[in-house]
Parts: sequence; C-alpha cells; structure tokens
Amino acid sequence: MYVNLRSGMVAVGAIAVLFGGTLGAAGDMRPMSEWTSEAPATLEEINAELEKHRGEKFILMSTGGAFSAAVRKAWLEPLEDQFGINIVDDSPLPSAAQIRAVAEAGNYIYDSVDIGTGFAARLLETDSLDPWDTSIVDLRDWVEATTAIGPYVAGGGITWALTMAYNNEAYPGDTGPKSWADFFDLEGFPGPRALRGKIGDGAQLQIMRLARNPELLETDEGRKSLQQIPDEVIDDDYAWFADWVDQAGNDIVFWEQGSQPPEMLLAGDVNMSSAWNGRIWDAAQQGAPLTICWECGYFVGTGGWVIPGGLAEAEPERYLLANLIAAWASFPENNARFQKFISFGPANTKAPEHFDGPDYDAVREELPTSTRNIPFAVFFDEKWMGTKEDYAEEKLLEAMQ
Repeated sequence: MYVNLRSGMVAVGAIAVLFGGTLGAAGDMRPMSEWTSEAPATLEEINAELEKHRGEKFILMSTGGAFSAAVRKAWLEPLEDQFGINIVDDSPLPSAAQIRAVAEAGNYIYDSVDIGTGFAARLLETDSLDPWDTSIVDLRDWVEATTAIGPYVAGGGITWALTMAYNNEAYPGDTGPKSWADFFDLEGFPGPRALRGKIGDGAQLQIMRLARNPELLETDEGRKSLQQIPDEVIDDDYAWFADWVDQAGNDIVFWEQGSQPPEMLLAGDVNMSSAWNGRIWDAAQQGAPLTICWECGYFVGTGGWVIPGGLAEAEPERYLLANLIAAWASFPENNARFQKFISFGPANTKAPEHFDGPDYDAVREELPTSTRNIPFAVFFDEKWMGTKEDYAEEKLLEAMQ
C-alpha cells in the first residue's frame, strides 16, 4: 500500500492559446485553446497531440545508471514506440552552473533535465527554469513537496529516499545497525562507513540530528523538527561532526555518485553507507547481500523533469513538445510504470491505484512511502533545503577537511 500525500496545485496557463484550435483525433476532444489549468488536457487529448510530433526529437538529461535505465524502460521507450518521437537520454546530470549557462546563453542543448525538487528550488533563485504549462501538464494530484515550489517539476516524477544500507556479511543475522546513532558508534560498530559528500540529497543535516537525538524519530513532532533546522543548531552539529570525522580517520569515506555505495558495500570497502534506496534495491534484486535499515530513519525527497529557462520564448515548438511528453508521463497510469523497474515511489498520488499485477510484487513494500516504512520517514522541506544548501555545504567541507 501507498500513503496518499495529495496536495493542491496552484496552476498557471501558458501556451495553449498560442497553439490552440487544433482538434484531437476524436471529434469530441477539445482543441488546445480550451485546455485550462482548472481542466487540463486529458490523456486521450495528449495522445492525440503527440501523434502529430512523429519524427521530432526530445533530449532529457539524467543521472545515468540504474535510475536512467528505469526511466528509459518506464517512459522513454513507450513514448518512442507509441508516438515515433526520437528521445535521447543522456548523462551525466548537468550542474546548477551549467543549467544556468544554458538558460542565460539560450543555447538549448537539451529540452529537459531530471533533477530533485531541492535542486530545482535553487535554480529558481537565478531564474534558470521555465514553468510547465499546467493547462497541458496536470499536476493537481502531485505530492506537496513538488508543487510547493510552483509548477516547475513534472514528467517522470518520483519520491526517493536517502537511507542507511549495510552488508549482511559484515553484520550477519540481527547484528546490523538499528539507528543513525549506531552508524556513528565507532566502538560498537567498528569498520569503515560512507556518507554522501554533499548536502541536499545527502541529508547530512538530518542525519546528524538523528544521530545525536534518535528519539526525534519516535514522534510526528520530532520528525517535523528535522525539516527546518536553525543555523545555531547546524553550527553545533557540524562542530560535533568535525570532531567525529577526526576520530573516525580512515573509517569514514565520502561518496559522490549514487552507484558508489552499493559498489563499496559489495567490495567490502565499507560495512555501511548512506545510499539512495533504488540503488540498493536494484543491487539486492540481482542477489547482492545488502539490506536497507528503514527503521533507522530515512529521508524522503522528490524529483522530476524541469525545463531550462527561456525555452518557451526562444523555441516554443520545443517547449510545446516537452510539455506534451511531460504531461503523458505525469498521468497516474503512466507515472506508475516506473515502480516496475526500481523502488522509487511515484510523484502522482493516484499512481498507486495502478500498481496491479505481479510486476509490482517485488517493490510494493520497498517504496519510501509504503505503509510498512512510512512510520520511519522524514520528509525533506526541499524549498528550505534549496536555500540552505550553500551555507551547509561550506560547513560540510570544513568538517571533511
């Protein structure tokens, strides 16, 4: 089962009027000029419009690895097969500076980028993104974290988790860590361990709070307190963390790419690591002796596709196609496809209604928002994280050094 996180959406209209007046395949379908934010395009209307774009090209930048493979199987290949659109997915993910440069120069070398909502919030501070047209892309049933920053995240939307994972061979039976306090316990759990070397999706601020105050996980109020953390508390936690890093010495490793935690765990380079849940699930499905400690507490984020700023004005036809493709992937029956291939949850809260059949058996209870796991979830305030990232990143670098 999946916990409903539905929230309303403040919508904006955009290009339906510019491209309006075109009827869909069926006579009773509305022309685009009649689509509105309050009554967006239906799936049937989107399908009819996409048929008119056969042979056109759409470029999506993503992270690569198991995640991009799942994106391709869930959405890109079906779109190519059904509508004959040439879809190119490429990696690595561009940096914030690179996305800003594309927007500022108007050199649109890609149509969309697959990023986290917190990343998107940071890009909005420099006007580096265009909004989706919510008369085309229906975001009314998307999770609150994505819609809280406005209509900037759509398409292949997900919920993901930063978790703690460990090697079963290093901790056989029931001897593995049970909390983030255990992760930092160098005597009780000797050996190397790894953390994300970045703030934001690395959840360092929240991890340190839980390590020092495990009881915060036990109440709604405690978990909510981890969403926004005062600067003075951040400073104190990082002073504690810097001391711990000195004590840990070679027993702490910092990872940069999502593929590294499962690789290091399997190689025996570390015994436990923070990790994105989908990467660990994918490795475990292939027989790797890895376990996610959901009960330790995990950190839920969201993500999806964004559009580089200025594309709507500079190349409206490309902007239209990007919206139609994102709209198709945003519908619940299509958003649910992703969970067949990896254990990230959907962003459309109605998607779980379409978790039918054996394709979903392996993943239902391994989602960040399953009823089994949700009591241990801490939801990111991604808008706040986006504004805090530079400050906290500086503190992290000081501690790492």
